[in-house]
Amino acid sequence: MLSSPVFFYTVSAHTKIFMDRCQSLWAKKYLLEKSPFGIRQPARKALFLSAGATGGQKLFDGILLSVKYFLDTLDMELWKSLLYRRLDGPRDVSDHPDFIEEAYGAGREFAQKIR
Repeated sequence: MLSSPVFFYTVSAHTKIFMDRCQSLWAKKYLLEKSPFGIRQPARKALFLSAGATGGQKLFDGILLSVKYFLDTLDMELWKSLLYRRLDGPRDVSDHPDFIEEAYGAGREFAQKIR
């Protein structure tokens, strides 16, 4: 499970640093082991959760591309992403009980999938 707020249409600096630190795993997989791109069937699944302040239609496009390539390095596929717009303040999500219910349900389903 990976989560990040949206900052300037990308993941937070902390999330990006984490992703960048896995560059050595990418190099091991594709340079040292010479694994072919796009051939492997990912063995594991990932859940991604993100929230952004604006309502932009393309708000999550860049983030999802980065997340998918990052997960590929870890032999994971994006099982589900929960992407929420117009959440900026610390209590904004409380105005959207459907978001909370969806996230709770996805977390429960994800936990069952990875058992």
